[in-house]
Amino acid sequence: MTKIDYKYLTRSDFDHSVSMQTRWRDMDSIGHLNHAIYLTYMESARTDFYVSMGFSDVRREQDESIILGGMDIEYLDQCKHPAKLDVCHRVNRIGGKSFDLLGAVFVEGKAKPICTGLFRMVSFNYNENQSIPVPQAVRENLHAS
Repeated sequence: MTKIDYKYLTRSDFDHSVSMQTRWRDMDSIGHLNHAIYLTYMESARTDFYVSMGFSDVRREQDESIILGGMDIEYLDQCKHPAKLDVCHRVNRIGGKSFDLLGAVFVEGKAKPICTGLFRMVSFNYNENQSIPVPQAVRENLHAS
């Protein structure tokens, strides 16, 4: 797999986008969005993307669900409140029981992302408490490079 240069990603590199508005409480004492807030935005958008693939939601009682196995975050620029954001995702890689979601946060009117994340997701059956093969619905959403 080729290494992704995150600073060159654009909105057109993604298959799913959710618009969000920053909140006053998201700022830190320096006056920009706190680093952990980006993770909250991306988590909400990831869940929305999962539902858009045909899953009812990310819940414990499902036979086919997901669990976060790991993540790598790149902070590329600052953001101040108020701002309108586009939080984008795509299925970037698929393995036997895991897959990667590539995410990015864009400020409205700016071409380059301010934050990116690579999320290693594990397909999981919470009823059995074990990993499962990646569902077909996820496989069908692999980003066409």
